[in-house]
Amino acid sequence: MGSNQFSILYITCLVLFLGTEGCRTPNAAFSPVAIDPAQVESGILLYSTTDQRAMSFDSLPLSQPMLHRFVRAWNNSGKEELRKFLPRSIIKVKFKDGAIRTFRMNSDAVKETNDWCTLLNDTTIRISLDSLRALNERWIGSYSADNSAHLVLQRNGIYDYSFNQCTRGTYSNGHWSTSGDTLHLHIDPNSRTNEDSRFKYADFSQPFVLKGRQLFFTVDRELNWHHFFTKE
Repeated sequence: MGSNQFSILYITCLVLFLGTEGCRTPNAAFSPVAIDPAQVESGILLYSTTDQRAMSFDSLPLSQPMLHRFVRAWNNSGKEELRKFLPRSIIKVKFKDGAIRTFRMNSDAVKETNDWCTLLNDTTIRISLDSLRALNERWIGSYSADNSAHLVLQRNGIYDYSFNQCTRGTYSNGHWSTSGDTLHLHIDPNSRTNEDSRFKYADFSQPFVLKGRQLFFTVDRELNWHHFFTKE
């Protein structure tokens, strides 16, 4: 075979190869791996709390209905495309075998392992997640009571409570969670090791209720209008 014939054959093969690659569909380059709903155990939403470039995130658990809505949306997602973005939200799905899958979201676009993303057909998922974020944000902050008691609800579900009257007082810390307008404080039993005769550990068995900027104690789930915290 002459050199001219070899060159023509080489060019022809190259054109055919590039043509095949150029016509490759997004589905051939990226195929979302479905989630088996029966194997899902729990889910956590991490959302950007400041400038997205700072990559600062707060977290809150997803309810089972919200988690399974996301699973259905991912399994039934539509168009795929290559898109770079900074995630506004991250969803971590934990499975019954201990495995965890991480999904990065911005608007209705979701990606998992690389920059190929899928567009969710259920556009209400984003709205629901934004609502969860707004509800979580309204709780975070410092609260003070008339008797100088102080409660701080921190990011990532941590709380600190203290009531100090010179030589005596109470304290408590642990994790907090909410349901609607109700706040639950879950004490950390390991912190009771610092308890002494002057400062006792406060065990909040009753929930609190948020009304505007005031956080009320409850007695048997009834509001106690004489004892409340005001958000600073």
